[in-house]
Amino acid sequence: MFTIRTSSGSFKAVILSWSGILVLDSQLIVGKPLANICHSKSLACATIQESYNLTIPDPYTAPSASCTLGNLASYPVDGSSANNIQAAISFEKNIHVSIKNTGHGYLRRSAGKGSLALRTYNLKDISFSNYSSAHYTGPAVKLGAGVQAFEAYKSVFRHRLRVTGGYRPALGLVGDWVSGGGRGTSSSLYRLSADNNLEYNVVTTERKHLVASPSKNYELF
Repeated sequence: MFTIRTSSGSFKAVILSWSGILVLDSQLIVGKPLANICHSKSLACATIQESYNLTIPDPYTAPSASCTLGNLASYPVDGSSANNIQAAISFEKNIHVSIKNTGHGYLRRSAGKGSLALRTYNLKDISFSNYSSAHYTGPAVKLGAGVQAFEAYKSVFRHRLRVTGGYRPALGLVGDWVSGGGRGTSSSLYRLSADNNLEYNVVTTERKHLVASPSKNYELF
């Protein structure tokens, strides 16, 4: 979606300028592996071990090995609003930009070594309306770009409605999953999630906040 790129070396040279724009709202996050402190003889590692709930019987790396982010983004931006995302995109310094909610996408567009990631995880708004257009009239649900399947399922159940979603409850419903078609357990009955989309609220690389639908900005739909 974005093609602004830079080398990892020059990334550090421009991050101070990013800080001036983004840290005002504390939305610039310095990427750091959670278990980084466990690669040294740190007492703080015990705190991580006590609260870590994922079982890994056979560790992937030895404590003596170096700890890196791998292909993950170095500086995620907490895209908790369209304004934050527009501000991040407006800073054109030839930096590769990736977009991430839960990171379940098959195409791995949510990762990128040395990139600045737009993290949509906190866009959790869910609202309902009676939608009307030339293509569809009836009940509709609007999901923020950070809504996960289990959150959507609980919300629509209270309204006695259904929504197409993935098998895994933690899957983010807006992003790579739906742009790749959106296949789930109910697809044989309700078709792909992409077939059920009515419109998108999008932020373009030109920083425009637009509605994309079959009748508006169709090239983005």
